[in-house]
Amino acid sequence: MSILLGLVIAVIPSVVLAAQVSGSVPSVPWWQLAVLAAVLSARKLRVTEARAA
Repeated sequence: MSILLGLVIAVIPSVVLAAQVSGSVPSVPWWQLAVLAAVLSARKLRVTEARAA
């Protein structure tokens, strides 16, 4: 959960600042976000399985 909170805190100001600069387009590292989502999902699944056992 803290990783997600950190991402939100980091991304929102960056997007706001980029929107204020004319001609800038924010670049999103989709592959990094996909890896992060997979890691978080795997961790959540392990916790759920551990609680069920």
